[in-house]
Amino acid sequence: MRVHKFTSREEWSEYVWQKLLHHLDSPKANTLLNLLLSSYEKHILVNRLAAIALIKQGKTYKEIGNILWL
Repeated sequence: MRVHKFTSREEWSEYVWQKLLHHLDSPKANTLLNLLLSSYEKHILVNRLAAIALIKQGKTYKEIGNILWL
């Protein structure tokens, strides 16, 4: 997944959110998360998960900020 391939933050965030729900592989969990979390909370969760992945790749905080449009 390359962030720069998306035209907007929202498009990227929605893509990552859908991938997360797909990996949960539980319709009940998907429904519950969608009901419990606002769009802002989903966005923050997606950013945090992406930041963790980038930290594991050895990226600096500045690089992560640039990659995730922070």
